[in-house]
Amino acid sequence: MRRSILSLPGKVIAFLVCLFSALALIACVYGASFIAGEGVYSKTEQVLVEAETAGQMQSDIYGIAEQYFWQGEEKVAQEWAADRTNLRYQLTDENGRVVCTNAKGSEKWTETVYFLLREDAADDAADKAADGAFDAKSATVIADAAGSYYLAQTAVQPDAADAPWCCVKAYLPTELTVPDRYAFIQKAVHLAYALRYAVYPLALLFFLLAVASFVALMWASGRRRDEEGFFPGPLSGLPFDLLLAAACGLLVVAGRLAGAYYYSGGYFVYLAQRGLWLLLALAIVLGLAMAAACRVKQNDLLQNTVIWRLLRGCGRLLRRLGQGIGAMFGEFSVWPIVLLLAVVSLIEFLGI
Repeated sequence: MRRSILSLPGKVIAFLVCLFSALALIACVYGASFIAGEGVYSKTEQVLVEAETAGQMQSDIYGIAEQYFWQGEEKVAQEWAADRTNLRYQLTDENGRVVCTNAKGSEKWTETVYFLLREDAADDAADKAADGAFDAKSATVIADAAGSYYLAQTAVQPDAADAPWCCVKAYLPTELTVPDRYAFIQKAVHLAYALRYAVYPLALLFFLLAVASFVALMWASGRRRDEEGFFPGPLSGLPFDLLLAAACGLLVVAGRLAGAYYYSGGYFVYLAQRGLWLLLALAIVLGLAMAAACRVKQNDLLQNTVIWRLLRGCGRLLRRLGQGIGAMFGEFSVWPIVLLLAVVSLIEFLGI
């Protein structure tokens, strides 16, 4: 078993086992926190789905109204098209005109929310809240060149004098055909409900696999099968702090690219991008750990760094400077100079 791990295929297999075990362990920990936080053990699957989708619907309805006021109806129609979201909505203005919708006809709306746009948020929001027209805590303050505004929501239709305002009606169909947040919520809740008892032994299993494969990789780093001695990797000559900085820069760039297509690529594409970024991050960390293990075996983990070389150069410079000062004081007697300075200091003190 030990000899097989020292071979190249054995190292590759151990690397992949450690990589995917760590990824699965992270998924189990996240799933366990979700299960415990959402009360999966005390609620039915249908109740959980309805609770999660209701919160997402409220957020999306507010986003539709906010986008309508700040970016216009064309942007709303583009971002909330029927092929991009399962949510069916209808937005009307204060005159009752349907501004934009992705519904086909008469629908059974389950949510109806009115949104008011007001200027001078600090004073007017407080007055409206006192009248019970809306909850001031739900107001979003927006500031631009023309002044400050707030967007507030209420379940009661505003008066004509309260314009501008809009009404957003929405519902969620039974069959979810678009891979968006709502489809993900259903699948995630279904998976969490099915694995609510198995997630803990699975997490333990993946933890043991990750630890065992990691220890095997650290032991096999820099060694070869059927060959004695130590064999450093191709990057062993590169300073370790530069290697670490390059890895961090790669992770930052990959993370930005992974989140760049959140709306354009769909929610599942976004999650896949995040998953690939996490996989890349784990692979880089594991590769750095193997490189560090090789350098530890060579006894040059700290010595082969730019920082260590700079500190060593500064130490040599200070040592030579100290040697020069010592040589200067060794050649000339310093006591007459000290006595002269003491006399001058005494004269200055008496003069003061």
